Amino acid sequence: MPREWIIALQESCLLCDEEEVLHLVQQIPSEHQTLSTGLRSLARDFQFQQIRQLTLDNP
Repeated sequence: MPREWIIALQESCLLCDEEEVLHLVQQIPSEHQTLSTGLRSLARDFQFQQIRQLTLDNP
C-alpha cells in the first residue's frame, strides 16, 4: 500500500477510530485478502496498537 495509506492507518489507530480503520482496510486489493481479514479482525477487537506496531515494523 502507498505510504500515504500507511500513515492514514497509523493515525486512525492512534485515534482508535475503528470506522476509519475499517474504511482503509476495505481499500486493500482483493489479492491480499488474508491481510485485510487479519486487520479487520484486529480492528474489531480494538487492537489498534497492534495494527500500528505492524505498520511501524514494515515501513
